[in-house]
Amino acid sequence: MSETNDKKRKGKGNWYKQQAKKRKFSLCPDLKGFLLFCNSHERETIREAYVLLNQFADRTYGPEVSEPKTLEGEPLSAENDEVENEIEDELDKEKKILQAQANKDESDRRFQVVESGIQNVLFIRTTVNDPVALASEILRDIAETSTQRSRYLIRLIPIQKTCKAFDGPVKEAAKTLLTPHYKSTDVAKESVKSEEGKDINVGTTSFPSYCVIFKARLNQNFFKQDAIDIIGDIMKELCPNAKVEYKNPDLAIVFEVMKGHCCLSVVPHYYKYKKYNLIELAASTPELLKTEIKHEKEAETEIKQETDKEETETEIKPEVNTNPKMIEACKI
Repeated sequence: MSETNDKKRKGKGNWYKQQAKKRKFSLCPDLKGFLLFCNSHERETIREAYVLLNQFADRTYGPEVSEPKTLEGEPLSAENDEVENEIEDELDKEKKILQAQANKDESDRRFQVVESGIQNVLFIRTTVNDPVALASEILRDIAETSTQRSRYLIRLIPIQKTCKAFDGPVKEAAKTLLTPHYKSTDVAKESVKSEEGKDINVGTTSFPSYCVIFKARLNQNFFKQDAIDIIGDIMKELCPNAKVEYKNPDLAIVFEVMKGHCCLSVVPHYYKYKKYNLIELAASTPELLKTEIKHEKEAETEIKQETDKEETETEIKPEVNTNPKMIEACKI
């Protein structure tokens, strides 16, 4: 009798551990990452997404795991006299890197898949600061080279924030994401009448146009009209002069509602990048779009160089002494 009770207790303990592990690898609020869309073949889709994201993340942010070191504290070197020793050193080096990645905690990994609860829709959480920038880099490379980088992965949508699918949390999350794009301090375009009766434009500042992209799955509490009303209230507060554009908006405010959670993101060039469809973008990239993307990339690099130059100039600039007594002493 005591043996059966012990088995039951052990079974209960295992059940609680399994539930805790499921909660750890399931979709929850305050996450950022990427939504993956596929037609079945979920395992292959996850594998392709890992390869693609790690490739571009290593290129942008550097490798996730640094090279291992020997016991003496010196890095492993493959410059040996014998070829066999070189091969063995390389194999040991790769083995240690893979072992370090396997031993790393799942929460500390750069990319980790979590359960979304929806078939053919996967979510990969990330520790990268800006998922939109990483996704834009991938899409820009595909558009420039016209190379298909995935077979099973169809769409890759960056997600900046997740929250519960209710009006309060969604409004708070959307406002934090839209504030950097639409600042209340900007001056709108106003028309002032002169003495002769003609209209004169004052403060010619342009605001990026926007649209709302909404999709709900297995949810009957949060609807598209709720999302439109929330964005309308936020835009009235932040920037009333911003226009809604449905054909070719500058920014697309993406709502992906799945069960009780809402995935939010503000992404640029939504329709130009074929709704972030990797396969369609690689197949139908015209020459005009390639040149436009190339010019955009060159402009971004120029702006970055100018900002770096200004920062260095401000650091090197000497301090000017404004004390009048010291100035008079220098004149004497």
